[in-house]
Amino acid sequence: MKKPSFIHKREEYLDKVSKSTTDIRLLARHHSLEVMKQKIAEDTTFHLYAPEDWEGFEFIYVIRGELAYTEASPPLKLETGDYISRQGIEGESWFETRTDVVLLYLSSQPAFHFMRQEIEDYLELAEEIESTEQMDGHSKRLLRMSHEIGRRLGLNSEKLRNLKYAALFHDLGKARVPDRILEKEGSLTDEEWEIMENHTVWGREMLEGAEKMDRPGKIVEQTHERVDGEGYPRGLSGDEILLEARIIAVVDSWDAMRSNRPYRDALSKEEAIAELKDNKGTQFDSQVVDAFLEVLLEKGKMHFDTETKSKYKDDVTSSHQSERLFRFSKEIRSADSIEQVVENTLDVVVETTVFRRAIISIFDRPIDPGAPEPARVKHYGHRSLSEEDAKTLENSDLEGMSVDQRKFDPAYKLSNSYYVPHEEREEKFDAGVKIESKLGEEETLNWHPDDSLYVPLYRKDKIIGQISVDDPEHGLVPDPESLQPIESFASISSMGIDNIGESKGELDDGSRLDSLTDLCSREYFNKTIQTEMDEGK
Repeated sequence: MKKPSFIHKREEYLDKVSKSTTDIRLLARHHSLEVMKQKIAEDTTFHLYAPEDWEGFEFIYVIRGELAYTEASPPLKLETGDYISRQGIEGESWFETRTDVVLLYLSSQPAFHFMRQEIEDYLELAEEIESTEQMDGHSKRLLRMSHEIGRRLGLNSEKLRNLKYAALFHDLGKARVPDRILEKEGSLTDEEWEIMENHTVWGREMLEGAEKMDRPGKIVEQTHERVDGEGYPRGLSGDEILLEARIIAVVDSWDAMRSNRPYRDALSKEEAIAELKDNKGTQFDSQVVDAFLEVLLEKGKMHFDTETKSKYKDDVTSSHQSERLFRFSKEIRSADSIEQVVENTLDVVVETTVFRRAIISIFDRPIDPGAPEPARVKHYGHRSLSEEDAKTLENSDLEGMSVDQRKFDPAYKLSNSYYVPHEEREEKFDAGVKIESKLGEEETLNWHPDDSLYVPLYRKDKIIGQISVDDPEHGLVPDPESLQPIESFASISSMGIDNIGESKGELDDGSRLDSLTDLCSREYFNKTIQTEMDEGK
C-alpha cells in the first residue's frame, strides 16, 4: 500500500537549517502556523524574544533532555514533558541547556525563514563594512590572530567560538556611522567622535536577538574599553571587561598600527611592538599583550600583517612559489604515466599550499557538470594521511567507485572549485569513503573539520578528475583569489594527463589542451611560467 500523503516518516521534513549547536527542521506549515523540531546542544544559552508588535503565539514542548530558565533564582529546571507557552510576553526569556535537548516548537507566525537568514545576513553585512572601509581583510586577520591568542590563554571551545564571532563582527556597528565620518582623512571633531564611539553599542544591539550571538554582542560592545577605565562606552576597567574583548582590543590595535591609513603610514613592526608595551596596564591587558608577543615571536613575520591578505596569498606570490610552479610544470610535461602525474601533483599541493592533506581521483571518462553521466574512479593517490586512514582508503575499493556528481552542483561553485559545507555533505551526500579530520572545531575558524573542497581537473569544460583537500593551516574557508595556486596546479595536472592520454590514443578528438600556452593564458601564469619559458629557463 502506498503511504498516504498525510503520513510522514521521521527523516522527512520541509526544510532545515543547522548551525554548530542547533538543528531546526520545519516539519509542517499551514497558513501562518509552523511546526518545527529543534535540537540544541548541551551548555548552549539561547533566548526567546517577541518584538513589541508581534502578536503571535509560541508553544515549545520538551521531547527529550534538560534545560533551565535562567532568569529565575535559582534557575527553574525544565525536563522531558515540560513545556513553554508564550503569548503577549514582552522582552527576552533566557534559557540554558543542561544536556542535549530536543524540542517541539510551534509558532503561530512564520519564524523558520528568520532563523535561516540571521547569521548569513550578519556575515554579508560584515563583508560590506570591510569593503566600505577598504580594510582589506581586517576582520579576517583579527579572527585568525584572536583565535591564536585565545588558545594561548586557555579559552575553552565555547569561548573560542564566541571570540571568533566577535572578532568577525567587531565593527558591525559602523554600518550606522555616516560614510563622511568613516572616510574622513583628517581628525574627527568632538561631535564626530561621539557618533563614532556609539558603534560598539550599535554592534551589540545588531547582534542581540540572533541565536548564539548574545555573548559575542557583549564582547563587541567592550572592545574599546581600557583596563584603566578610560575607554568607552561604559568606562569598564580590569576584569570588568570580558577577556575576549581584551584580546580583540590588542589585536585590533596591532592591525590598525600596521595598516596604512589616509592620514598616516603604517608603523613598522618594531614601532607597533613598542606601542603595545608602552600601553600595558593602561590601555591594554598585560597578560594579553604578553601572549600576543609570545605568538609573534614564535611565528616570526606573521601572516596577519597587512602586507598580505593571508598566509595563503603570501605563499603564492613569493618567488619560491613561482619557481616551484615552473618546476612543477616541467615535471608534469616529462611524466610518462598518470600515476606519476598524480604523485607529483600530490607533492606540490601538500608542500606549497595551506592544505595539509590531499586525495586525487582520476575518472574513467570526462564529466559534463551541466549534464553528468555515470563515471567511476580509474586512478587515485593520497598524501599526508595517517597509516590508519591510508589503510581505510585502500580497503574501500575507491578505484572503481562511482563518482558522486552532486558535489559539482553550481550551488557549491567557488572560483573554479566546489566547496561543500559539512551540513550539506551530511544531509545530501552518500557517506562513501570518509577520512576523519585531525582538527577539532576549536582549531578552525569558519572552516568546519567536516567541510569538503574539490578542485576539478578540467579538460576544456569537462572534468576528468579532482583534488580533494582538507585541514587548512589557517582554519579558513578559502576565497576565490586564494584558490588560484591550487587551481593552477590542477590545470597543469590536467595538461599532463591529456598529453599521456593522447600518446596512448585514449583521448577524444579535440578534447585536449592545445599546448602549455593555452594553460598559461590563465592570469596567474601569464607573468610566471610563460615568461620563464620564453627566456628558455
